[in-house]
Amino acid sequence: MWRALLGYAIGIAVIVVLALPFGREIEYRYEVWRHADQIGEGSGRPTVGAQARLSDFERLRARCIQIYGFGSTECDRFLGAGE
Repeated sequence: MWRALLGYAIGIAVIVVLALPFGREIEYRYEVWRHADQIGEGSGRPTVGAQARLSDFERLRARCIQIYGFGSTECDRFLGAGE
């Protein structure tokens, strides 16, 4: 009985450890989406894709730095993205 209980506990622990990065990514994307109204132009959402302007990515990076702090790896995705 203890062996089965220990096996279940280890299995749940492994699932939790593997799910943490996905949860952090979802939380990060939610924060960027939630604050996009404050930094975008026009409709309030920055344009992303082929017609994206550098200023949109600069604003996203600035907001990311405000949330996570300077030098955080979460904000590196905005480096050179609008070029």
